[in-house]
Amino acid sequence: MGGQGAAAKLRSVLEETFREDLEIETAMQRAHDETGRRQNVALDLDRAPVMAVRMLQRMIDAENKAATT
Repeated sequence: MGGQGAAAKLRSVLEETFREDLEIETAMQRAHDETGRRQNVALDLDRAPVMAVRMLQRMIDAENKAATT
């Protein structure tokens, strides 16, 4: 397979992967929109972002509580 053939095959594989990922992301967003809940996956590389999301949620909750009292 020549350079153009390999590039076309790679592009095809990447496009399929993107479509699959987009389908999953769309379903996850729909579930989040319907439930208002975010489901986190516990991977070590996600620890800092998960901690940041939790911290922000606590700040939002505290601000909302202060606004209602």
